[in-house]
Amino acid sequence: EEYRGIWTVTIQSAFRYDYPIDEVRQAIARLNAMLPRGRARILEDWEKTQIRQIIMKLSSTYQKMVEKCIDAVNCVVELVPTRRSRKLHIGLFGYSRIVSGRAAPRAIPFVAALYSLGLPPEFIGLKAIREMDGESLNLLNETFVRLKEDLREAGRHVVWDAVSILSEYKEEFSKILGRGFLSEFLPSYLEDLSVAQEILGVKVGENSLYYRRYTNAIENFLIYMIENDAVNARSELVRAAAMRRSLG
Repeated sequence: EEYRGIWTVTIQSAFRYDYPIDEVRQAIARLNAMLPRGRARILEDWEKTQIRQIIMKLSSTYQKMVEKCIDAVNCVVELVPTRRSRKLHIGLFGYSRIVSGRAAPRAIPFVAALYSLGLPPEFIGLKAIREMDGESLNLLNETFVRLKEDLREAGRHVVWDAVSILSEYKEEFSKILGRGFLSEFLPSYLEDLSVAQEILGVKVGENSLYYRRYTNAIENFLIYMIENDAVNARSELVRAAAMRRSLG
């Protein structure tokens, strides 16, 4: 529903060049017949203008917050297992991603790092919603159909006890993750969570056995970070990722 009328299909080179041409044509014809389900929504000019304004507000706030957490992310990324080797084009992370003059990781390790700290990145920058009027908020919900559903899933992995540990051992974590992360990013992130709960009605955290086990893994990860035990920290990071069935 969110992307109705719009489909993207990637055809592997082997299928294009190494299979009988008639078989390939039949497969492509079948795809063309199956995929165009539903009609794409045609936006009015005023909607396009308003959506651009919404994107600018959210992305600007997001960018400012990422600048405050990039050192912490880069620290945790060192513990994230690599999925596969990549030819490094520029810098440590394979591509030229620069945030405030510092190298930034690719999307998956970036997300993995923040999830491992108990702070899913999906909430970053949501405080900008407070600046939107009712019409803009309604348009956001109409065009981003699964917004609340996606945030609810991410909210299952916000670990409140991790926030407590980060705050309680602020001095220790300041040396590991950087003072800006704890003094600027974390308070701002908590404001984003408040917006998600108060304005969007998204529950953050949950009361379940799964959540208790997951919280335990994240807490252990943070404790091992304080103790400078990279081996066990990585083990807990992987355990938490396996529980949520996603590295990042």
